[in-house]
Amino acid sequence: MLKPNLFIAGAPKCGTSSMYYYLGAHPDVFMSERKEPRFFGADLELRDGFCIRDELEYLELFRGGEGKRYRGEASVFYLYSQSAASEIRSYDPNAKIILQLRDPIDMIVSWHHHSVATGNEDLRDLAVAIDAEADRRQGRRLPRDVWYPAGLQYTALVDYAPHVERFFDAFGRDRVHVLLFDDLAADAASSYRAVLEYLEVDTAFQPDFERKNPAAPLWLRPLHRVWIRNRRLREWTSRWIGPSQRREALYRLQKLSLDSPKLADSVDSTEATGSRVRAAALDPERRRQLQAQLAPCIDRLAELLSRDLSHWASDTARERSDRKP
Repeated sequence: MLKPNLFIAGAPKCGTSSMYYYLGAHPDVFMSERKEPRFFGADLELRDGFCIRDELEYLELFRGGEGKRYRGEASVFYLYSQSAASEIRSYDPNAKIILQLRDPIDMIVSWHHHSVATGNEDLRDLAVAIDAEADRRQGRRLPRDVWYPAGLQYTALVDYAPHVERFFDAFGRDRVHVLLFDDLAADAASSYRAVLEYLEVDTAFQPDFERKNPAAPLWLRPLHRVWIRNRRLREWTSRWIGPSQRREALYRLQKLSLDSPKLADSVDSTEATGSRVRAAALDPERRRQLQAQLAPCIDRLAELLSRDLSHWASDTARERSDRKP
């Protein structure tokens, strides 16, 4: 069976869905139909149904990739796993890795909205959610429907440098391409071409950069939550369908219940499609405090990438948090 050799490995809300679609359109690339199988990263604490652990089931995702130079998938939480980089390298030491990163505060705002929408977060005030990080590390104040507890550590998620360095160490810098959301949002064609150059495939090909995922009916959200909350319902369905079919059904239901604006990881996906789910943004003073707190993280990443990221720490950059790319 064909193995994958291309991985979009993080981070969330940084344009990974868009790049997943763009690459999947390329004639030399096959991207798995299921975007985030989350097969690697044995240390990731994900609720059952949100990942695939059976190798044969995983490899089935790449059936149809015959004759393609690359077979890829995009599981954004690989970035935060302590073991995923080494696991992937053991699986294929010649694999190509794409890491997509974003202005930390923009990412936190977007990820918090997404987490509220998917039931991973029950604190709609982002400032309150950030203040709850310490309690949640101790297993307190966790949401009823939480499916990825580490995703509630918002400030830790945007300390990118240690995670990027882990992939550099595992694969070498020449096999890891780092793409910033700023660049993708400003000029998708140029960012895509840079990825194709990195992959050494035809750079003349261009996908439909205006692609939109269909917006989901709002009634699917409560259906998704009923499934997540109701253990008896899940047990009852287990009598009729196997574990792989249950995981696929849950994945499809979750995928359909999420919002999908033009650029699939825009700042506020819930606002983009008129969802009733809302989450309070940070007030200006709290933004400044968070900006100061995260400045060392930005500096470490800037040094690691040898790139000027000072615009991430400026007040004018903060104004982008509530606009869509």
